[in-house]
Amino acid sequence: MKQTEEELFKGHHEMMNIWQIAMEVDTYNLEIGKKYENLQNQFNNYFLARTLHSSSISKNQQAIYAFYKSLTPDEFKRSVENAQNLVRSSSSFIDSVNDEVSVKRFNIIDYTVGWHKKINISFACIVLFFVGAPLGAIIRKGGMGLPVVVAVLFFLLYYVVSIIYEDLVIEGVYSIVFGTWFPLILFLPLGIFLTFKAAKDSALFDMYAYTEPIKKLFKRTPKT
Repeated sequence: MKQTEEELFKGHHEMMNIWQIAMEVDTYNLEIGKKYENLQNQFNNYFLARTLHSSSISKNQQAIYAFYKSLTPDEFKRSVENAQNLVRSSSSFIDSVNDEVSVKRFNIIDYTVGWHKKINISFACIVLFFVGAPLGAIIRKGGMGLPVVVAVLFFLLYYVVSIIYEDLVIEGVYSIVFGTWFPLILFLPLGIFLTFKAAKDSALFDMYAYTEPIKKLFKRTPKT
């Protein structure tokens, strides 16, 4: 197998540190500002200048009506065609700017999510440690295998929840801060609860602790 060249991934946020990601986000914001500034200049110097034929025409509607009334049928037809072409050109240019800005805003969200994940994953290791470690003390049956299996299920659940909320952030359903940190906050009480139960030597996953009180409840007392 041939190793993939690193140059293909150097622009991805997973290959950057938090400072590089912040600089990339600032670059995208500057580019969006330049796009809108260019659009404003195009409107003032091109679209608006071609729409207003002269200063006297732009003063009131009667002057505009008188101007178009003085045109011959062919001149009026060409004027209407020019106006339609101008509208199509303006609409296409605005759509292209909006498409480019949408792509850059998507990249900003993606990079910002990556920035939070760089910090989030450090805390996730600590929180998930306090989920997995107590399971070994609480689950007494099954040797080493059963606690590992249960811990892996919890870790997979955390991963699935993180992916779901990350997609919701990209779709704009939740804010970036909430979507990236909520799965960790969701598992934090679970880690505290399991650690507390392990410290108290609780039989949380022992089925005997749940079935025995039920058996005693329905157990018949012997006759004397």
